[in-house]
Order: sequence, then C-alpha cells, then structure tokens
Amino acid sequence: MLRKITAFMLSICLIIGLTGCSLIAGKQDKKEIIDDFKVAVVTQPLSENKVQYNIVESLAKEYEEENKIDKDKDGKAKVKQTIKHVVLPENFTSNIDNAINQIVKLADDKEIQAIVVSTNQAGLLPALQKVKEKRSEIITISAPMGDDKNQLSQYVDVNLGANIEERGKLLAEHSKEMGAKAFIHYASKDDLKDANIAKRLEKIKETCKNIGLQFVQVDTPNMNNEEDKNKVKQFLNEDIEKQLKKYGKDINVFGVNEIMDEVILTKALELKYIVAEQSNPSPTQTYPEVMGLKISKKDAQNYNKINDMISEKAKAAGMSNRLGGYPMPMDAFIPALAIHLATEMVKGDLTQEDVSAQDYLEGFVELKFGIGSEFTPLTEVLYNYQLVVLNQLIY
Repeated sequence: MLRKITAFMLSICLIIGLTGCSLIAGKQDKKEIIDDFKVAVVTQPLSENKVQYNIVESLAKEYEEENKIDKDKDGKAKVKQTIKHVVLPENFTSNIDNAINQIVKLADDKEIQAIVVSTNQAGLLPALQKVKEKRSEIITISAPMGDDKNQLSQYVDVNLGANIEERGKLLAEHSKEMGAKAFIHYASKDDLKDANIAKRLEKIKETCKNIGLQFVQVDTPNMNNEEDKNKVKQFLNEDIEKQLKKYGKDINVFGVNEIMDEVILTKALELKYIVAEQSNPSPTQTYPEVMGLKISKKDAQNYNKINDMISEKAKAAGMSNRLGGYPMPMDAFIPALAIHLATEMVKGDLTQEDVSAQDYLEGFVELKFGIGSEFTPLTEVLYNYQLVVLNQLIY
C-alpha cells in the first residue's frame, strides 16, 4: 500500500509542475529552453484506425482550447502546448521512404520537443533514429510501433504496448470472480496461427488450471470469405446452446474475433451466461451494436457515458455483473497516455528512467484517466518498454 501511495503522490508532484515537492532532478543537457512546445503524434489514417485517429484529434482540440487561456491563476504567462497530428499514407508499404522523411523533417521544427509514433506498421524505427541524430534532446515514444521490441527499447526513449499474456491470466481470473465454473474458448486453427492469440490462449489455459476453473477449447470453422463468416455465426449459435446444456449458465464464453463477439454478446443477453470480455474489450466495440445504443458524435470519446449506457442496458436485461470489458479502448488509451506522458516529460524535463517506473506509470494513469492499470517491463533489462493491462470494468 505504501508503495502505491508513494507512486501516486510522486505523480501528483510531477503533474503540478515539480514545484514545492519535486523528488526528481531534471536533465540539464538541453542547448536551449523553449517555453511553448509541440508534441508531434504520428498515426495511421482514419480509414485504418478510427479510434486511434479520433483520440489524437480530440486531444489536439483539447490542447488548443487550453492554449486560449492566456494566464494561470497566479498571473504568469501560460506555456502553450500543441499537438501536431501527422497522418501516415494509406498506401504505407509502397510509400515507406516518404513516411520516414515526413517524420525526420519534424526535427527541423525547433518547437517540436517530443515525437509519439502510434502504428502497428513496421519500418518506422529508422525515422526515429535519424531524428535522434539530428536532435538528440527530442523525446521519442512508441505507442506502440510494429518494429522489433528489442530494437525499440534500444533506440526509442519510452515504449508502451498491451500486455497480451497478462490479459489472458486476468481474463481467466475475472471469469471465475464473476461466477464462472467453466471457460469456453472459441477459435479456429487459422486463428491460433496468430502468435498473440496463441500466447494468450496458453496463459488462459495455465491460469484456469491454477485456479480450478474448467477450460473447454472449441474449434470453429476457418474464415476465409463472407460465406465462412456466416458458417461461424451459425456454428456458434448452435454450439453455445450445447455448452449451456452441458455446463449450465455459469460459464464464461470467449471468442477471438469481432464476428464471434457479435454472436456471443447477442446470445448472452438472451441466455444469461457470462462474458468477462470480448476479443476487443472496448466499450465502443460490439456492445453498442448489440445493445442498440445510440452514441452521438460528440460522445464518441466520452467513455464514462458509454459505459453507463452499457450498464443500464445490462441491468435492464437482467445481466448486471455478468458482462465486462475495459473502461476505454486500448487504441485510444495507449496513444493518449503517450501524449500526456510526452507533455509531462517536456514540462518536467524528465528522463526515460523517471517515467518508466511501474509505480509512476500506474499513478500517472489513475491521475490522468481515473482508471486502474498494471504495468510490466518487457524484461528487467528492457525497462523502458512497458506492457500494460487495464483494470476490468464489470457492468
């Protein structure tokens, strides 16, 4: 408990500007001090990752609104913080050189003090290496990037990514906590060729064994076309009912893709079994469609409101405490965290060592987002690559 409180207080000290309770000495190696600064954020285009794109646009507007306030309460001029949103081309693979040049040119703008890259595309690490060659003081953050994690840890200041294996462990544990006596896992043989799905599955199986939760693996048809998708939906509709007859309603049902999620959540509202999480545990994924939620454009990033709407629907369906997920999408959380972290590093003159501590990050997330999280370094040596899982939300 003391460890958590210390981290939380440290985060508060840092966020209010390291005045009066500074516990960390900043770097003193910058050649010049720039009061107003920019954080450049590189993302995939809207057509490829709507959630990621929109959260950056939303934060850019937030920062812009903050900049309109010329004076702080104490009358001092306020530092202007600006987000420069850089969008990768849709035909990234054939334009990778242009994308690299686009990022490297950011170093020419002296107000840019940090660059965040958030894309699952590999190949952009050389761009950040060249940025560092031009201006070593620029803070670089991957949130995450598709390049090799070991290489990223070596050449990028701070790296953030989702903890796939830990999610598998927590998913099994949460299922039991929610009352499940069996864990039903649906995946095709093709699905299990995906390394992340396979790793998560092994962790689910291992955890189920350790906590005494019966595990049932069900092979589904492969999906190669629209007809196959319909076959999978039909298979799930029939097989879930078979599992209920065999194990009763106190089962957790999990599928590995959004096609499965749609069927699993729809039938859960009808048959009242447990869904601790969907394949993508976002409140904006599948829940709104299945529950018929009408979310306005202005509320698209208002995750508290969306979660309240889901809870109301769950209660009306007699499914309170039988459905769960994450409080916000990971595709929104990680880039947003990276942006706030980059801003704090510039303002507080913090190093990668300062912000890569697990306690610091968990306290920072609670302060900025109001949600719980758990960070784990990639390895003891590669401490600046931090993997995260969010605390589960039960509706």
